[in-house]
Amino acid sequence: MSNLNKLDFALLGTTGSGYHRWVRDVCQHLKVDRILETILEPSQDVLTVEQAQVLEANRAALEANKAKAIIRMTRHMDDSLKYECMNEKDPRRLWVSLEERFGNVRDSLLLDLEVRWHSLCFCDFKSVLDYNSEALRFKSLMELCGQESIDAMLIEKTLSTFTVSTLMVAKNYRIDVTARRITRFHELIGAMNVAKKHDNIFVKNYNSRSVKTEHI
Repeated sequence: MSNLNKLDFALLGTTGSGYHRWVRDVCQHLKVDRILETILEPSQDVLTVEQAQVLEANRAALEANKAKAIIRMTRHMDDSLKYECMNEKDPRRLWVSLEERFGNVRDSLLLDLEVRWHSLCFCDFKSVLDYNSEALRFKSLMELCGQESIDAMLIEKTLSTFTVSTLMVAKNYRIDVTARRITRFHELIGAMNVAKKHDNIFVKNYNSRSVKTEHI
């Protein structure tokens, strides 16, 4: 029974939070199910007699696909939104109504991201991996909002928020960026991870040595 209740992706709620991720997930699953056309705008082309006959012959299958799409969509809504949409039987109309309702959520999300972006600092994180996880979350959300050149923004954000004591390290990375040896954010994170591992090995080796005092 638990498998029946297992969700494929996050629920969409009445606030519209995560709407654009929900749209992406719904489209991907409907495409896998081969019923994506149930939410697409119908063709305005005039059907030939033969096409009309084929459409009519496949009417039952089309209605079944519409029902599958409605089930897929409403199953991934919270109870409040599901209740609001319970009388909608056409997936295309449901899709359009949700777009009209939540389509501008991206604008408010972008404003919130811009505020949080200004407070993102590499020096506030305990490790490169922790910072990378948060930065990639920002990247995903900002790309969802239509922002471009996120890699360049993340590289600059990272190098400009090193601690004062590590400014020379940041300067060395910036030299690599200027020389285009580093052009992507993941390349910078990779280089930082390698450097951190080397530092840890050096410290470990240094601490494990037996220190001998020589008498002069």
